[in-house]
Amino acid sequence: MEAVPAAFSAAAADLAAFRWSYPIEASPLDPPRRVAPHGAAVIAEITANDVTVTSGKFILFCNPAGQPAWGGPFRCVTYVTAAIDYGDFDECLGAVGWSWLLDAFAKHEADARAVGGTVTASANRHFGELADRPSSAEIELRASWTPALPDGAGLAAHLAAWQDFLRLASGLPLEEAEVVPLLRPLR
Repeated sequence: MEAVPAAFSAAAADLAAFRWSYPIEASPLDPPRRVAPHGAAVIAEITANDVTVTSGKFILFCNPAGQPAWGGPFRCVTYVTAAIDYGDFDECLGAVGWSWLLDAFAKHEADARAVGGTVTASANRHFGELADRPSSAEIELRASWTPALPDGAGLAAHLAAWQDFLRLASGLPLEEAEVVPLLRPLR
């Protein structure tokens, strides 16, 4: 069995130690084994009224020999689904969802290379015998990128960017967003 590279151990430790903001609940997940010799993963959920509104997986792969398509020894892969209000559905949601991820990389100075993926926005409206079911909509992101992690350092910036994406997909403000409570009705 191949020894675990120190760079992967450092990056995996960053993943295990990352402090997720409320209301994100994250827990370790076994990564797929066939993609790379080393991997670490988490599954995260955001719930509202005991219903999961957003769920996602973040997987870090490491192949010390590299992969030509990766352009480095590491690759991050994510899959996120988020329920959205049916009335907010718009054909532009795919492009907007993708911009959330890219903007989050820039905001957190996460050096992401070879970024690729898809965003699917779908709406469901029921008819006939199913007409009494509520309409629903969802956005789904599948993406991967090569993080620049010299000696395994720097994964926290990618995790912070992914966390921002989860919050935005859920319709939540970013953690540092200032919300001013309205103490009394305006007159």
